[in-house]
Amino acid sequence: MASTTTATSLAVTVAHAIAYITRPLIVRYPVATLLKLQLALEMYLTKHYVASWVPSEPSALPGGD
Repeated sequence: MASTTTATSLAVTVAHAIAYITRPLIVRYPVATLLKLQLALEMYLTKHYVASWVPSEPSALPGGD
């Protein structure tokens, strides 16, 4: 159960970050293109950070002390 919660909170956090970062692109690119970009980024970044994600410290940098 904890790993599901961890993955879910990471996925939600990544999705929110990507939506925030890509928001300015709405005026320059078609919605379909942005959705593809967002989905690709979400999939890659979630997979990349799942091993180092600490839900109790969401702003902690992976590998940091």
